[in-house]
Amino acid sequence: MNSSVARDDSISRIGGTPECIPANGDTDGRINPSAVFVRISYNNPSGKPQFSPEDWLESLGPLKDSSVEGIIVQAVAEARIIDNKPVPEWVPYFSNRDVVTSKPIYPPFSGNRTGLDKQLGYVLQAAKKLGLEVTIGLGVDQPTWFKPAAGWNNPDWLRVEADRAAATIRTIWAEFGADYAGTIVGWYLPYEIEGYRMNRFSGTGANSDNTRAYVDDYLAPTSRAAMEITDLPNILVSPLFSPMTRSPQSSDEFERLGGWERTWARVFSTTSVNIVAPQDGAGSGKTDESDIARWFAPLVSARDRSGTPGAQVWGNAENYRDQNAGITHMGVRQLSRNLAAMKRAGATDLIMFSIHVMDPRVPRDEPYARAYRAWVAGESAPKSRLGAPQDASISVGIEGDPLTTARVTWGASTPLAPVTLPEGASTPEEITETEYTVAGYQVRRDGRVIAEYPAEGPNIHLDHQLSPGRTAVYQVWAFDYWGTFSPSTEPLMAVVEWTGGALEMRDPAPSVDAFNLAFGAPYALSKTAEGVSVGASGIGPVSTPIAIDPAFYPDIPEPLAPVLEPNEKEAERHFFRGALTDGILGSPADLEQGWQGQYSKGRAGYWVLTLDLTSVNGSADAALRSIGTQWMHDPPNNVYAPTAVEAMLYDSSGTLIASLPAVTRARAGIGDKRGSGWYWHTAVRTIVGVTRIRFAIQQRADSWSLAGQVFVQNENETNVALGARYSLRRFNPAPLLYTLDGGAPRYPGTRSRGLTDGAHGPETGPGSGWNGWFMGAENGQDAFLTVDLGTEQSVAEVGITALRSEAQAIEFIRGGRVRNANADGTWGEWGPYLSLEDAPRPPQSTREHSVLPGAGRARFVQLQLRTAPERWLMLDSVTLRASRSTDVARGREVSNATYLQSTPDQRKRGTWSPTSSTPARLQVLTSGDPIDVAAGPQTSRWARSSAADVVRGTGTRYGTSYDVDLGPRARLIREVTTTWMELYGLSIILPPEMTVLYADEDDVTWHPFGSSGGASVPQELGRDTLIRTYRVVRETPVATRRIRIQSWNGSLKPWTVGRAHLALAAITAHESEPSKTS
Repeated sequence: MNSSVARDDSISRIGGTPECIPANGDTDGRINPSAVFVRISYNNPSGKPQFSPEDWLESLGPLKDSSVEGIIVQAVAEARIIDNKPVPEWVPYFSNRDVVTSKPIYPPFSGNRTGLDKQLGYVLQAAKKLGLEVTIGLGVDQPTWFKPAAGWNNPDWLRVEADRAAATIRTIWAEFGADYAGTIVGWYLPYEIEGYRMNRFSGTGANSDNTRAYVDDYLAPTSRAAMEITDLPNILVSPLFSPMTRSPQSSDEFERLGGWERTWARVFSTTSVNIVAPQDGAGSGKTDESDIARWFAPLVSARDRSGTPGAQVWGNAENYRDQNAGITHMGVRQLSRNLAAMKRAGATDLIMFSIHVMDPRVPRDEPYARAYRAWVAGESAPKSRLGAPQDASISVGIEGDPLTTARVTWGASTPLAPVTLPEGASTPEEITETEYTVAGYQVRRDGRVIAEYPAEGPNIHLDHQLSPGRTAVYQVWAFDYWGTFSPSTEPLMAVVEWTGGALEMRDPAPSVDAFNLAFGAPYALSKTAEGVSVGASGIGPVSTPIAIDPAFYPDIPEPLAPVLEPNEKEAERHFFRGALTDGILGSPADLEQGWQGQYSKGRAGYWVLTLDLTSVNGSADAALRSIGTQWMHDPPNNVYAPTAVEAMLYDSSGTLIASLPAVTRARAGIGDKRGSGWYWHTAVRTIVGVTRIRFAIQQRADSWSLAGQVFVQNENETNVALGARYSLRRFNPAPLLYTLDGGAPRYPGTRSRGLTDGAHGPETGPGSGWNGWFMGAENGQDAFLTVDLGTEQSVAEVGITALRSEAQAIEFIRGGRVRNANADGTWGEWGPYLSLEDAPRPPQSTREHSVLPGAGRARFVQLQLRTAPERWLMLDSVTLRASRSTDVARGREVSNATYLQSTPDQRKRGTWSPTSSTPARLQVLTSGDPIDVAAGPQTSRWARSSAADVVRGTGTRYGTSYDVDLGPRARLIREVTTTWMELYGLSIILPPEMTVLYADEDDVTWHPFGSSGGASVPQELGRDTLIRTYRVVRETPVATRRIRIQSWNGSLKPWTVGRAHLALAAITAHESEPSKTS
């Protein structure tokens, strides 16, 4: 730590894989910290104020064994907190009298301070005996520092703190200077600038004044006094860089980085501070290694620009974590990566915060301290010895919240067997216990970290406020103190049911699609009811699929354009062996040789090229991976590459196996110049069993589309279509009826959009968005449509939209019926058949929407649709509607806004104490006005309140309360929602708990409606504005005229005391009502 000590500053990239990191010193030189922060109040595992010199020897001794050269005492006095508020009294850890004025440096402390005034002397005594250097911290009033207007940007307060720091230096040096002149090596100025405030230190005006106040009124006089009184080599500050966004190129981030560089350039140039050691911010989980390099660069530039001799940039790695209760240790793996990143970014020395998570005398810290010592000694992180957590399970719904909370549970992780011994070990006994020790468990939702829990439990995570209508996937890992992870549990899926309020917010405008549970749902079309299988994993294979194939659509009775015939004689039926499969590419210079295609007369449309692979492969099915078609593009001669080409694959029974994603002209890279290009379709995996391929070619109006060659390649890139027969169906002047979305091949007959995508086809005739098939005599008169809702939902009504066109032989739906199946796929009885033949219909082509009786509670809904034989059935959409919901709080009065205080005893009784009124701005909460996220909570769109943190040691909590008057008559309320903001930079947090109450008929007594915990936000999210809607849903509604919203605050930062803010934007209360049929 001493600036005179030479250190290995070689810079190289740290190596290793996610399974194994290099030992300390392997690639970046020695990267273990030379000094560790010590806070006297933290460093007493017994919790007693008296701490002897022998205790300090036991505490600091392991640091010396870990190659630590010094300690940094974080503070020399501790601020008193009474009722969660700092008071002007401090408990000093040294003699409390200024040697110059002979007056107390701090206000007199009225409590018992026996032994506390000796603690700094005990620390110095132990450090001297161990040969550790000591840097002493000066500031004590952290609570005031973090308050805007009172602390960090208040010049008067900063000047007072500078005077107090100078008096502290004189007193400590007079008391300890002579005996510990070789032990004390410097002073630490602890008031840290946080990176998210750097936009307050940029530009001109007030922002520039903030820089001058911090530098000129505090750092300059304090550092000058330190040099004049003691002339010690190190004067250290340790700011915290903390990006506000995950968009490094944003203008806001550039503004903060500019303020960061200008501030430290002023510090290096105008003060006696000679060491700036930024904290990496990793303890809060809001930064990563990429942030380290980005924030170090301007600091190094500021040092170099200043030209100040001896100016240094160090790195301060946080070894703690505070985003999860019970998980306090930064894994050695991540710690080492952060240290290496700081060294590569230009840090000439490394320090660490702090000893409070690595004291080997504390049982939960001992395994971490052991792993850290092993790493310092040169061991590399072991590969995982831990097995996946056992017996993981998931369920949706808890008491009081039946719909929107997932409950994830798991059992303990056990060591993997057989054990692979580390290099040099001869017996299992030589493997350290650290490799088997579970430090905790990590829970991820959809691949993102949402929670961690200590090894001792609880092994349960309640994920509150899940968005309705979605499927969430959870996995759980165990990890050790190195930060090495076990294999994960099998994925656990939670499907959250739609609620009426959520559907109302999604579909604010009334339409046939409003409250549609089937939006985006997968479905299948089959010729028989039993032709589709369903189960817990969804819709399975369809044994009697109805092929939705544009090649089956009949020719429209009007003159067709000419076809450029194949140049070989007909070989069998309508298949030809010719130029498209002869292996010879078409020549762009010759339109006559090797090119085949069709002409589109008057209208855009499509035509079909069918390829028979059995003609070259015999009865063997082909296995293929990619398909390519070559196309001419010669605009001067009216030849254009297709608008799009889709490839559909069939097996020997004629069943559609898969439809590969359509390739457009732009995707094929064909521009405006004359030439030829390829349209390639590549499957995500090898597709087996293919005997026939149909290409649907979409073509512009009044142009030729000419193909030159077709390649069908297997995994060995062999063309299995060489010499195959093929046919060209005539051009059809109508848009392609249906294009399946891309991705992995699906079961034949299933679809993931089309009927459920919310888009509508044209009323004038079949086109994009319509699904149709020909009801031939062999098909009978019925078709079956099966829809998978993902989870059991209450379906109030079933709607189906079809096309009717007498001129095109497209028939209306003559009738139908509905049945449902539960989550495991067990079908119930069919509902009554409803005839639709007598419904009035206009003679012209039109879209018709028909309504069938609701299915009740179901996961799968199957429709039996009847029409005439030898006619076409064209479907546009299917809607499975929930009961309609109405927000009866819209425009209603909000009143009785108060702050709340609740002790543990009050919470047991379900009571609380109002403390004062909250700010006005209330009627906006029920206005229904759009929420302007960009404007932030400072605007009148938000009701913003301030609530104190949880009072440590007392359990007292604070919160806010709002009443909503629902009108003169009672309403049947089933769902209540509130919408909140999180904005870390303004200390605005999401409430960790929301409770809803309702008034009974006498309008006096309040009863619980329901409550829910706070939302689990992915921990790696940047500090951008986050909006989250909380909802409380009852299984049975209650009748009431008033509701009350209570939100309770939690701790914003575990290491500080202060106020957090809650920003509320909207309140809704939803009354369910029967759905009205069309």
